[in-house]
Amino acid sequence: LRRRQRQMCIRDRPDTTEIQQIPLDSLSALKSLGWSVPHLTGFGLTTEYAETGVVDGVRTVQVRLTDGEHHLDVSETRSEKSGVEMAPLESKLASAVDVAEAERETLTLRTGDECEIYVSEEDEEWTAVMESGRVQYVVSSDLPTGTAEQISNWVMATDRSRVQVLPIVPSGSERLERGFEELLEWLTD
Repeated sequence: LRRRQRQMCIRDRPDTTEIQQIPLDSLSALKSLGWSVPHLTGFGLTTEYAETGVVDGVRTVQVRLTDGEHHLDVSETRSEKSGVEMAPLESKLASAVDVAEAERETLTLRTGDECEIYVSEEDEEWTAVMESGRVQYVVSSDLPTGTAEQISNWVMATDRSRVQVLPIVPSGSERLERGFEELLEWLTD
């Protein structure tokens, strides 16, 4: 189960995706490139690992946060170039949760975004899915189910805050492309 969770969003199509580890000391470099996941600190959790992969021009960055007892996996997916369509958010659920066996709740978050929360009693985990504009988030955790709404609000509020402080030039796709080229250079050197 843990291996499946780790691979949940990045490896939608493992035959076409090479997963790259992101050094934790380089994770903050993603902030200036428009990614929200490096901003997600709190709830007494620290980053255990970060990784990235690209499928058909759509990049996912996934981080695992932990307090040593519980985990929180956050996957953020964005198109690398304008005009590239992302797969429907529902397509990411199959690898994250058994929707037929999970209880589902729809919420409107404080940001106004819709959030679907799936609770798997069998796995003692919950998964939340959200999207806004050109970003999709899948969040899974074994933290108490009561934290799902709070954490989903936190993720989307972080996304909104990050968008408000980004510079206008260069474009988001240009920053993403340049940043990931630099990260991959660090990883391969």
